[in-house]
Amino acid sequence: MDIFFNQAPFERLDWFEYGISSINRTGAFIACLIIACWIVSAVKQQWSFWVSLVLSSFFLYFLVQTQSRGALIALAIAFPVFLFFSGIKLDRIRIIALVCVCILFTLYSLQIGFADRISSMVAMESSSANCRADIYLSGLKMLTDAPHGFENIDSPAVIYYHWYQSPELSGRYVSMINSHLEFMCMHGILLKLSYIFFWILIFFLTFPKKGCIFSSVAFCVWGCFFISASFSNVTNYWPLWIAPILFLLSSLVENRNKLKNIKFWGSVFISTLLVALLLFVCSITLPRDGKLYFNGESVYIGNPSNYPILVLRPSSKILGNKLGMHLIAYAKENNKHVILSEQFKNMQYGTVVICNDYDEDEMEKIHANRIIFFNSDFSLGLQKESLSGKDVLVVLGEFCHWKNREDWRNMAKANPHIKLEIMECTADYIPDWTCYLKE
Repeated sequence: MDIFFNQAPFERLDWFEYGISSINRTGAFIACLIIACWIVSAVKQQWSFWVSLVLSSFFLYFLVQTQSRGALIALAIAFPVFLFFSGIKLDRIRIIALVCVCILFTLYSLQIGFADRISSMVAMESSSANCRADIYLSGLKMLTDAPHGFENIDSPAVIYYHWYQSPELSGRYVSMINSHLEFMCMHGILLKLSYIFFWILIFFLTFPKKGCIFSSVAFCVWGCFFISASFSNVTNYWPLWIAPILFLLSSLVENRNKLKNIKFWGSVFISTLLVALLLFVCSITLPRDGKLYFNGESVYIGNPSNYPILVLRPSSKILGNKLGMHLIAYAKENNKHVILSEQFKNMQYGTVVICNDYDEDEMEKIHANRIIFFNSDFSLGLQKESLSGKDVLVVLGEFCHWKNREDWRNMAKANPHIKLEIMECTADYIPDWTCYLKE
Protein backbone atom coordinates (compact mmCIF):
# COMPACT_ATOMS: atom_id res chain seq x y z
CA MET A 1 0.00 0.00 0.00
CA ASP A 2 3.02 2.31 0.19
CA ILE A 3 2.79 3.07 -3.49
CA PHE A 4 -0.83 4.16 -3.01
CA PHE A 5 -0.27 6.53 -0.13
CA ASN A 6 3.31 7.71 -0.63
CA GLN A 7 3.29 8.44 -4.35
CA ALA A 8 4.41 12.04 -4.80
CA PRO A 9 1.65 14.14 -6.40
CA PHE A 10 3.82 15.37 -9.25
CA GLU A 11 5.92 12.25 -9.80
CA ARG A 12 4.96 10.10 -12.79
CA LEU A 13 4.33 6.49 -11.85
CA ASP A 14 6.67 3.85 -13.25
CA TRP A 15 6.11 0.24 -12.24
CA PHE A 16 8.79 -1.23 -14.49
CA GLU A 17 11.62 1.21 -13.64
CA TYR A 18 13.15 1.49 -17.09
CA GLY A 19 13.15 5.25 -17.37
CA ILE A 20 10.82 7.62 -19.16
CA SER A 21 9.77 5.07 -21.79
CA SER A 22 8.63 2.70 -19.05
CA ILE A 23 6.09 5.25 -17.88
CA ASN A 24 4.24 4.69 -21.14
CA ARG A 25 4.62 0.93 -20.69
CA THR A 26 3.12 1.24 -17.24
CA GLY A 27 0.27 3.32 -18.61
CA ALA A 28 -0.47 0.83 -21.41
CA PHE A 29 -0.35 -2.07 -18.95
CA ILE A 30 -2.77 -0.38 -16.57
CA ALA A 31 -5.15 0.69 -19.36
CA CYS A 32 -5.46 -2.95 -20.46
CA LEU A 33 -6.01 -3.98 -16.82
CA ILE A 34 -8.84 -1.47 -16.47
CA ILE A 35 -10.67 -3.01 -19.43
CA ALA A 36 -9.90 -6.52 -18.15
CA CYS A 37 -11.51 -5.67 -14.79
CA TRP A 38 -14.91 -5.61 -16.47
CA ILE A 39 -14.74 -9.37 -17.02
CA VAL A 40 -16.28 -9.53 -13.52
CA SER A 41 -19.49 -8.04 -14.94
CA ALA A 42 -19.84 -11.15 -17.11
CA VAL A 43 -21.35 -12.78 -14.01
CA LYS A 44 -24.41 -10.62 -14.77
CA GLN A 45 -25.31 -10.04 -11.15
CA GLN A 46 -26.32 -6.69 -9.76
CA TRP A 47 -23.15 -6.45 -7.69
CA SER A 48 -20.78 -7.37 -10.56
CA PHE A 49 -21.08 -3.92 -12.19
CA TRP A 50 -20.06 -2.21 -8.98
CA VAL A 51 -17.14 -4.56 -8.38
CA SER A 52 -15.90 -3.88 -11.92
CA LEU A 53 -16.32 -0.13 -11.41
CA VAL A 54 -14.41 -0.15 -8.12
CA LEU A 55 -11.56 -2.26 -9.55
CA SER A 56 -11.25 -0.14 -12.69
CA SER A 57 -11.35 3.07 -10.61
CA PHE A 58 -8.57 1.70 -8.44
CA PHE A 59 -6.35 1.11 -11.48
CA LEU A 60 -7.45 4.42 -13.05
CA TYR A 61 -5.87 6.15 -10.06
CA PHE A 62 -2.51 4.68 -11.06
CA LEU A 63 -3.08 5.38 -14.76
CA VAL A 64 -3.54 9.09 -14.07
CA GLN A 65 -0.31 9.06 -12.08
CA THR A 66 1.62 7.76 -15.09
CA GLN A 67 0.42 10.84 -17.02
CA SER A 68 0.62 8.70 -20.17
CA ARG A 69 -1.53 10.48 -22.73
CA GLY A 70 -1.35 7.60 -25.18
CA ALA A 71 -2.68 5.14 -22.59
CA LEU A 72 -5.47 7.52 -21.60
CA ILE A 73 -6.51 7.98 -25.25
CA ALA A 74 -6.49 4.19 -25.70
CA LEU A 75 -8.72 3.77 -22.67
CA ALA A 76 -11.00 6.63 -23.74
CA ILE A 77 -11.59 4.87 -27.07
CA ALA A 78 -11.71 1.27 -25.87
CA PHE A 79 -14.06 1.71 -22.90
CA PRO A 80 -17.03 3.27 -24.80
CA VAL A 81 -16.62 0.53 -27.42
CA PHE A 82 -16.83 -2.02 -24.60
CA LEU A 83 -20.00 -0.44 -23.20
CA PHE A 84 -21.56 -0.48 -26.67
CA PHE A 85 -20.87 -4.14 -27.43
CA SER A 86 -21.23 -5.56 -23.92
CA GLY A 87 -24.89 -4.67 -23.59
CA ILE A 88 -24.46 -3.68 -19.94
CA LYS A 89 -27.63 -1.89 -18.85
CA LEU A 90 -26.86 1.66 -17.78
CA ASP A 91 -29.63 2.96 -15.60
CA ARG A 92 -29.61 6.41 -14.06
CA ILE A 93 -27.61 5.38 -10.97
CA ARG A 94 -24.91 3.64 -13.00
CA ILE A 95 -24.59 6.56 -15.38
CA ILE A 96 -24.25 8.98 -12.45
CA ALA A 97 -21.58 6.70 -10.93
CA LEU A 98 -19.57 6.64 -14.19
CA VAL A 99 -19.84 10.42 -14.55
CA CYS A 100 -18.74 10.92 -10.93
CA VAL A 101 -15.68 8.73 -11.51
CA CYS A 102 -14.77 10.79 -14.58
CA ILE A 103 -15.20 14.07 -12.69
CA LEU A 104 -13.21 12.81 -9.71
CA PHE A 105 -10.24 11.76 -11.81
CA THR A 106 -10.44 14.91 -13.93
CA LEU A 107 -10.00 16.94 -10.74
CA TYR A 108 -7.12 14.70 -9.69
CA SER A 109 -5.54 15.17 -13.13
CA LEU A 110 -5.74 18.92 -12.65
CA GLN A 111 -4.05 18.62 -9.27
CA ILE A 112 -1.03 16.65 -10.50
CA GLY A 113 -0.65 18.55 -13.79
CA PHE A 114 -1.81 15.77 -16.11
CA ALA A 115 -4.62 17.97 -17.47
CA ASP A 116 -2.03 20.59 -18.45
CA ARG A 117 -0.13 17.95 -20.43
CA ILE A 118 -3.32 17.00 -22.27
CA SER A 119 -4.28 20.62 -23.02
CA SER A 120 -0.77 21.39 -24.30
CA MET A 121 -1.03 18.37 -26.61
CA VAL A 122 -4.40 19.52 -27.96
CA ALA A 123 -3.03 23.04 -28.48
CA MET A 124 0.02 21.59 -30.32
CA GLU A 125 2.28 23.18 -27.71
CA SER A 126 3.77 19.93 -26.41
CA SER A 127 7.24 19.15 -27.74
CA SER A 128 6.81 15.40 -27.08
CA ALA A 129 3.49 15.32 -28.96
CA ASN A 130 4.83 17.43 -31.84
CA CYS A 131 7.93 15.28 -32.27
CA ARG A 132 5.69 12.22 -32.38
CA ALA A 133 3.72 13.72 -35.26
CA ASP A 134 6.93 14.32 -37.20
CA ILE A 135 8.28 10.83 -36.47
CA TYR A 136 4.99 9.15 -37.41
CA LEU A 137 4.80 10.99 -40.75
CA SER A 138 8.43 10.08 -41.44
CA GLY A 139 7.71 6.47 -40.51
CA LEU A 140 4.86 6.32 -42.99
CA LYS A 141 7.19 7.64 -45.69
CA MET A 142 9.76 4.97 -44.80
CA LEU A 143 7.26 2.23 -45.62
CA THR A 144 7.76 2.95 -49.33
CA ASP A 145 11.14 4.69 -49.16
CA ALA A 146 12.59 1.51 -47.63
CA PRO A 147 10.30 -1.36 -48.69
CA HIS A 148 13.00 -3.91 -47.84
CA GLY A 149 13.59 -2.54 -44.34
CA PHE A 150 16.96 -1.85 -42.76
CA GLU A 151 19.92 -3.97 -41.76
CA ASN A 152 22.61 -3.47 -39.13
CA ILE A 153 20.71 -0.84 -37.15
CA ASP A 154 18.95 -1.12 -33.80
CA SER A 155 15.96 0.97 -34.83
CA PRO A 156 14.63 2.90 -37.86
CA ALA A 157 14.89 5.93 -35.55
CA VAL A 158 18.55 6.04 -36.64
CA ILE A 159 17.40 6.56 -40.23
CA TYR A 160 14.90 9.15 -39.08
CA TYR A 161 17.65 11.12 -37.35
CA HIS A 162 19.96 11.13 -40.39
CA TRP A 163 17.46 11.46 -43.23
CA TYR A 164 14.11 12.87 -42.08
CA GLN A 165 14.61 14.97 -38.96
CA SER A 166 14.97 18.70 -39.48
CA PRO A 167 18.63 19.87 -39.26
CA GLU A 168 17.55 22.40 -36.63
CA LEU A 169 16.50 19.59 -34.29
CA SER A 170 19.10 17.52 -32.46
CA GLY A 171 17.02 15.12 -30.36
CA ARG A 172 17.76 11.41 -30.78
CA TYR A 173 15.25 8.65 -30.18
CA VAL A 174 15.78 4.99 -29.36
CA SER A 175 12.71 3.97 -31.35
CA MET A 176 10.00 5.37 -33.62
CA ILE A 177 7.84 5.85 -30.47
CA ASN A 178 5.23 3.67 -32.19
CA SER A 179 5.43 -0.11 -32.03
CA HIS A 180 3.67 -0.61 -35.37
CA LEU A 181 5.94 1.71 -37.34
CA GLU A 182 8.98 0.42 -35.45
CA PHE A 183 8.32 -3.12 -36.69
CA MET A 184 7.12 -2.39 -40.22
CA CYS A 185 9.85 0.15 -41.01
CA MET A 186 12.50 -2.26 -39.75
CA HIS A 187 11.51 -5.27 -41.84
CA GLY A 188 10.83 -6.16 -45.45
CA ILE A 189 7.61 -6.43 -47.42
CA LEU A 190 6.75 -9.99 -46.36
CA LEU A 191 7.03 -9.22 -42.64
CA LYS A 192 5.16 -5.94 -43.14
CA LEU A 193 2.23 -7.85 -44.63
CA SER A 194 2.50 -10.54 -41.95
CA TYR A 195 2.29 -7.90 -39.24
CA ILE A 196 -0.83 -6.37 -40.75
CA PHE A 197 -2.30 -9.87 -41.16
CA PHE A 198 -1.61 -10.61 -37.48
CA TRP A 199 -3.57 -7.63 -36.19
CA ILE A 200 -6.43 -8.12 -38.65
CA LEU A 201 -6.69 -11.76 -37.56
CA ILE A 202 -6.72 -10.76 -33.88
CA PHE A 203 -9.54 -8.25 -34.32
CA PHE A 204 -11.60 -10.53 -36.54
CA LEU A 205 -11.17 -13.41 -34.13
CA THR A 206 -12.08 -11.43 -31.01
CA PHE A 207 -14.80 -9.28 -32.62
CA PRO A 208 -17.66 -9.48 -30.14
CA LYS A 209 -21.27 -10.40 -30.49
CA LYS A 210 -23.63 -7.73 -29.20
CA GLY A 211 -24.43 -8.43 -25.58
CA CYS A 212 -21.49 -10.78 -24.97
CA ILE A 213 -19.45 -9.23 -22.15
CA PHE A 214 -16.58 -11.71 -22.30
CA SER A 215 -15.88 -11.27 -26.02
CA SER A 216 -16.32 -7.49 -25.65
CA VAL A 217 -13.62 -7.42 -22.98
CA ALA A 218 -11.27 -9.53 -25.10
CA PHE A 219 -11.80 -7.33 -28.17
CA CYS A 220 -11.35 -4.08 -26.23
CA VAL A 221 -8.26 -5.28 -24.34
CA TRP A 222 -6.60 -5.94 -27.69
CA GLY A 223 -7.92 -2.64 -29.02
CA CYS A 224 -6.53 -0.79 -26.01
CA PHE A 225 -3.18 -2.54 -26.45
CA PHE A 226 -3.12 -1.70 -30.17
CA ILE A 227 -3.91 1.99 -29.63
CA SER A 228 -1.36 2.30 -26.81
CA ALA A 229 1.26 0.82 -29.14
CA SER A 230 0.39 3.55 -31.65
CA PHE A 231 1.64 6.22 -29.25
CA SER A 232 4.69 4.48 -27.76
CA ASN A 233 6.93 1.51 -28.39
CA VAL A 234 5.40 -0.79 -25.77
CA THR A 235 4.99 -4.15 -27.53
CA ASN A 236 8.67 -4.97 -26.98
CA TYR A 237 8.03 -5.51 -23.26
CA TRP A 238 6.61 -8.95 -22.48
CA PRO A 239 4.44 -8.19 -19.38
CA LEU A 240 2.16 -6.09 -21.57
CA TRP A 241 1.28 -9.17 -23.62
CA ILE A 242 -0.01 -11.15 -20.60
CA ALA A 243 -3.61 -9.90 -20.49
CA PRO A 244 -4.13 -9.77 -24.29
CA ILE A 245 -2.77 -13.30 -24.78
CA LEU A 246 -4.89 -14.75 -21.97
CA PHE A 247 -8.02 -13.30 -23.53
CA LEU A 248 -6.88 -14.43 -26.97
CA LEU A 249 -6.51 -18.02 -25.80
CA SER A 250 -10.01 -17.90 -24.37
CA SER A 251 -11.31 -16.41 -27.63
CA LEU A 252 -9.67 -19.21 -29.60
CA VAL A 253 -11.67 -21.73 -27.58
CA GLU A 254 -14.89 -19.76 -27.81
CA ASN A 255 -14.57 -18.92 -31.53
CA ARG A 256 -12.84 -22.06 -32.76
CA ASN A 257 -15.57 -22.55 -35.36
CA LYS A 258 -14.51 -19.30 -37.01
CA LEU A 259 -11.12 -20.83 -37.82
CA LYS A 260 -12.86 -23.56 -39.82
CA ASN A 261 -14.80 -21.07 -41.92
CA ILE A 262 -13.31 -20.26 -45.35
CA LYS A 263 -15.22 -16.98 -45.47
CA PHE A 264 -13.54 -15.93 -42.21
CA TRP A 265 -10.07 -16.45 -43.67
CA GLY A 266 -11.10 -14.80 -46.92
CA SER A 267 -12.25 -11.73 -45.01
CA VAL A 268 -8.95 -11.63 -43.10
CA PHE A 269 -6.86 -11.84 -46.30
CA ILE A 270 -8.95 -9.25 -48.16
CA SER A 271 -8.84 -6.86 -45.20
CA THR A 272 -5.08 -7.32 -44.94
CA LEU A 273 -4.65 -6.38 -48.60
CA LEU A 274 -6.97 -3.38 -48.25
CA VAL A 275 -5.12 -2.06 -45.17
CA ALA A 276 -1.76 -2.64 -46.87
CA LEU A 277 -3.01 -0.80 -49.98
CA LEU A 278 -4.28 2.07 -47.82
CA LEU A 279 -0.91 2.37 -46.07
CA PHE A 280 0.89 2.22 -49.43
CA VAL A 281 -1.28 4.97 -50.94
CA CYS A 282 -0.92 7.09 -47.80
CA SER A 283 2.87 6.60 -47.78
CA ILE A 284 3.42 7.27 -51.47
CA THR A 285 1.26 10.42 -51.51
CA LEU A 286 2.79 12.12 -48.46
CA PRO A 287 4.75 15.24 -49.49
CA ARG A 288 8.54 14.88 -49.38
CA ASP A 289 11.50 17.23 -49.60
CA GLY A 290 13.03 14.85 -52.14
CA LYS A 291 12.80 11.35 -53.50
CA LEU A 292 14.50 8.68 -51.36
CA TYR A 293 15.03 4.97 -51.84
CA PHE A 294 16.87 2.72 -49.39
CA ASN A 295 18.17 -0.58 -50.68
CA GLY A 296 20.60 -2.54 -48.56
CA GLU A 297 23.72 -0.47 -47.93
CA SER A 298 22.85 2.08 -50.62
CA VAL A 299 20.63 5.16 -50.56
CA TYR A 300 19.34 6.72 -53.79
CA ILE A 301 18.39 10.39 -53.74
CA GLY A 302 16.51 12.20 -56.49
CA ASN A 303 15.30 10.94 -59.83
CA PRO A 304 17.56 8.42 -61.62
CA SER A 305 19.77 9.93 -64.31
CA ASN A 306 23.00 9.33 -66.19
CA TYR A 307 26.27 10.17 -64.43
CA PRO A 308 25.00 10.28 -60.83
CA ILE A 309 27.02 11.58 -57.90
CA LEU A 310 28.46 8.83 -55.71
CA VAL A 311 29.26 9.45 -52.04
CA LEU A 312 31.44 6.47 -51.17
CA ARG A 313 31.41 5.25 -47.58
CA PRO A 314 30.30 8.61 -46.09
CA SER A 315 31.77 9.66 -42.77
CA SER A 316 29.57 11.54 -40.31
CA LYS A 317 32.76 12.92 -38.72
CA ILE A 318 33.50 14.76 -41.96
CA LEU A 319 30.10 15.31 -43.56
CA GLY A 320 28.02 15.66 -40.38
CA ASN A 321 25.23 13.64 -38.81
CA LYS A 322 22.52 15.21 -40.96
CA LEU A 323 24.24 14.64 -44.29
CA GLY A 324 21.03 13.11 -45.66
CA MET A 325 19.02 16.32 -45.31
CA HIS A 326 21.79 18.32 -46.99
CA LEU A 327 21.94 15.91 -49.92
CA ILE A 328 18.17 15.88 -50.33
CA ALA A 329 18.16 19.68 -50.53
CA TYR A 330 21.10 19.66 -52.96
CA ALA A 331 19.52 17.02 -55.23
CA LYS A 332 16.23 18.91 -55.32
CA GLU A 333 17.76 22.33 -56.03
CA ASN A 334 20.12 21.05 -58.73
CA ASN A 335 18.01 18.22 -60.15
CA LYS A 336 20.78 15.71 -59.44
CA HIS A 337 20.81 12.01 -58.71
CA VAL A 338 22.97 11.11 -55.70
CA ILE A 339 23.93 7.65 -54.47
CA LEU A 340 25.34 6.91 -51.03
CA SER A 341 26.91 3.50 -50.86
CA GLU A 342 29.50 1.37 -49.11
CA GLN A 343 30.50 -0.04 -52.51
CA PHE A 344 30.61 1.32 -56.03
CA LYS A 345 29.15 -0.33 -59.09
CA ASN A 346 30.94 -0.69 -62.40
CA MET A 347 29.26 2.31 -63.99
CA GLN A 348 30.05 5.86 -65.05
CA TYR A 349 29.64 8.52 -62.40
CA GLY A 350 29.68 12.26 -62.80
CA THR A 351 31.34 12.94 -59.43
CA VAL A 352 32.68 10.62 -56.76
CA VAL A 353 33.04 11.90 -53.18
CA ILE A 354 35.59 10.16 -50.96
CA CYS A 355 35.84 10.77 -47.23
CA ASN A 356 38.82 9.95 -45.11
CA ASP A 357 40.01 6.40 -45.88
CA TYR A 358 39.95 4.78 -49.31
CA ASP A 359 41.35 1.75 -51.07
CA GLU A 360 44.13 2.63 -53.54
CA ASP A 361 43.17 -0.26 -55.80
CA GLU A 362 39.60 1.01 -55.95
CA MET A 363 40.72 4.32 -57.41
CA GLU A 364 41.78 2.63 -60.65
CA LYS A 365 38.36 0.99 -61.01
CA ILE A 366 36.25 4.10 -60.43
CA HIS A 367 34.88 5.58 -63.64
CA ALA A 368 34.13 9.24 -63.00
CA ASN A 369 34.75 12.63 -64.54
CA ARG A 370 35.45 14.20 -61.18
CA ILE A 371 36.71 13.08 -57.78
CA ILE A 372 36.45 15.06 -54.54
CA PHE A 373 38.51 14.11 -51.49
CA PHE A 374 37.18 15.48 -48.19
CA ASN A 375 39.84 15.36 -45.46
CA SER A 376 41.23 12.17 -46.92
CA ASP A 377 44.58 10.86 -45.76
CA PHE A 378 47.22 10.93 -48.45
CA SER A 379 48.45 7.47 -49.36
CA LEU A 380 51.83 6.72 -50.92
CA GLY A 381 50.10 3.87 -52.75
CA LEU A 382 47.87 6.28 -54.62
CA GLN A 383 49.05 6.16 -58.23
CA LYS A 384 49.03 9.29 -60.34
CA GLU A 385 47.66 7.24 -63.24
CA SER A 386 44.49 6.40 -61.26
CA LEU A 387 43.68 10.12 -61.08
CA SER A 388 44.71 11.03 -64.61
CA GLY A 389 41.96 12.20 -66.94
CA LYS A 390 39.83 13.36 -64.01
CA ASP A 391 39.24 16.68 -62.35
CA VAL A 392 40.38 16.20 -58.77
CA LEU A 393 39.52 18.45 -55.85
CA VAL A 394 41.07 17.90 -52.43
CA VAL A 395 39.45 19.77 -49.54
CA LEU A 396 41.35 19.71 -46.23
CA GLY A 397 40.65 21.32 -42.90
CA GLU A 398 43.22 23.84 -41.74
CA PHE A 399 43.82 21.82 -38.59
CA CYS A 400 44.48 18.50 -40.29
CA HIS A 401 47.87 16.83 -39.82
CA TRP A 402 50.59 19.02 -41.33
CA LYS A 403 52.28 16.09 -43.09
CA ASN A 404 49.04 15.06 -44.76
CA ARG A 405 48.53 18.63 -45.93
CA GLU A 406 52.08 18.87 -47.34
CA ASP A 407 51.81 15.52 -49.14
CA TRP A 408 48.64 16.62 -50.89
CA ARG A 409 50.19 20.01 -51.67
CA ASN A 410 53.15 18.34 -53.34
CA MET A 411 50.81 16.04 -55.25
CA ALA A 412 48.79 19.03 -56.48
CA LYS A 413 51.95 20.90 -57.58
CA ALA A 414 53.09 17.94 -59.65
CA ASN A 415 49.63 17.41 -61.22
CA PRO A 416 47.84 20.52 -62.55
CA HIS A 417 44.50 18.69 -62.77
CA ILE A 418 44.51 18.31 -58.95
CA LYS A 419 43.20 21.33 -57.07
CA LEU A 420 43.87 21.70 -53.35
CA GLU A 421 41.72 23.85 -51.08
CA ILE A 422 42.44 24.45 -47.39
CA MET A 423 39.42 25.47 -45.31
CA GLU A 424 40.26 27.92 -42.54
CA CYS A 425 39.24 27.22 -38.93
CA THR A 426 38.19 23.67 -39.83
CA ALA A 427 39.32 20.30 -38.52
CA ASP A 428 37.44 17.12 -39.51
CA TYR A 429 33.97 18.48 -40.27
CA ILE A 430 33.61 20.27 -43.61
CA PRO A 431 30.79 22.86 -43.40
CA ASP A 432 28.65 23.53 -46.50
CA TRP A 433 30.34 20.63 -48.23
CA THR A 434 27.54 20.19 -50.79
CA CYS A 435 28.58 23.44 -52.48
CA TYR A 436 31.68 21.60 -53.73
CA LEU A 437 29.49 19.13 -55.61
CA LYS A 438 28.48 21.82 -58.08
CA GLU A 439 30.58 21.59 -61.19
